[in-house]
Amino acid sequence: MDTLHVMVCDDEVGVGLGIERVLRKFTIEVPEVDAEVGFELTQAGTAEDALRMIEESPPDLLLLDLKLPGMSGIDLLERVAPKKLD
Repeated sequence: MDTLHVMVCDDEVGVGLGIERVLRKFTIEVPEVDAEVGFELTQAGTAEDALRMIEESPPDLLLLDLKLPGMSGIDLLERVAPKKLD
């Protein structure tokens, strides 16, 4: 089984725990590549924590709260998203 690394960045602990509870045992069949995919979650309470964690181990999927203490979710996204070339 393939695994996608999902990072949840939210300052409300219950949100991250709820997402983890839903995805922990959830798998999806992807017939186009003949694979079953599961999810591994990490959580960060601030954008600054998430940025440090992303530098160490970039996730496949990033779920962001927009309003975070300190740096906002949008600011974090602008820091980590690949830059589009014109």
